Amino acid sequence: MTYPDLAETLQARLRAHMEEDPHSLHHPSDSDERRRFKALEAQISTLQDAIATTEALGEQQRQEAGTAAKRVEALEAEVATLKDAVATAQLVALQRRKEAETAAKRVDILEAHFAQVAIGIHLAIMMGEGHVAGFDVKRLQGIADSIAGLGIRT
Repeated sequence: MTYPDLAETLQARLRAHMEEDPHSLHHPSDSDERRRFKALEAQISTLQDAIATTEALGEQQRQEAGTAAKRVEALEAEVATLKDAVATAQLVALQRRKEAETAAKRVDILEAHFAQVAIGIHLAIMMGEGHVAGFDVKRLQGIADSIAGLGIRT
């Protein structure tokens, strides 16, 4: 039974009581009955006010719950967006790391080539000055290649 039904039921009982004995409420000697009737009317009024207040609070709480649910949805969407951003950032970081590793390998290769060229230049200078007259040039080039393979930088 809802609150409005309760109030209507109480009012119906009062009406039924009045219909059973319509003179009882208006009878001057029945003042106790009139006081009781007025007290019941006051209680009904108080209950109706309480029902109205409760319904208003219920509606307010329903609206607050709706607002909270919308906020939860918004936060869940924001979390999902942030998760996507983190995943994307992780992929970019992995790609950058691979690019850095590739660049480091290229630097090593270029440094090895540079070492070979530097040794070749030194050998040419020495040959031009007559310092390597008795050495086999192919043997010297093999030594230069070995040095470059060891990663020795000049």
